Parts: sequence; C-alpha cells; structure tokens
Amino acid sequence: MDQKMSATLADCYSEISNIWLNTALIARGKIANRIVGPMSDLEWWEALERRCCIRAGYYARLAEQHRMSEPIQSTMTMTPAELKAWRKANPVRLEAPEKQRKHPNAS
Repeated sequence: MDQKMSATLADCYSEISNIWLNTALIARGKIANRIVGPMSDLEWWEALERRCCIRAGYYARLAEQHRMSEPIQSTMTMTPAELKAWRKANPVRLEAPEKQRKHPNAS
C-alpha cells in the first residue's frame, strides 16, 4: 500500500470514528435529558453509548496506525558522508563471527 492510499484510508477511518463519536454524543444527550422512558430504555442508550465509544476508539487506532506506517518500499537518499556515518553507527556483519579476520592490533 503506497503512502497516498494509506493516508486516504487513515482519513476514512477518522471519519468513521467521528461518526461513532457523534452517535455516542446523541446517546449521551438522550440519557442526560431524560428523554428516555422506562429504565430498560436508559440501559439500552447507555449500552449504545458504550458500544459507540468502543468502535470510535477502534477506528481511531486504525487511523493512527495508517498515519504512522511508512511505505514498505520507501527510497532513502544519503550523501556518501551520511552513509559512512550510518555504517559506523550501525555495524553490519556480513560473515559469521568465526570467519571474520582478526585485526592485527586486537588482543
């Protein structure tokens, strides 16, 4: 998935999360204003609010994951000096340790 697709998907998940949050706010308003009738209705609205908040959180996490994800096939440009500094900071062993040559000054 490329970066543009990931960003678009993150925006869609954010919108879905906002819809669930708005639905939870409607349910909370019904509970707060005591518009509901019998106690069973109150429990139903509370359950709806709880489910909406859970789903809003789920889609918000998905949106965050897609915003934070980097493309799998990304290209990075470095100058030779930056590459040398990176190699020095991140040594990579190409051979097994027993096959590497020992330095003459190493003890």
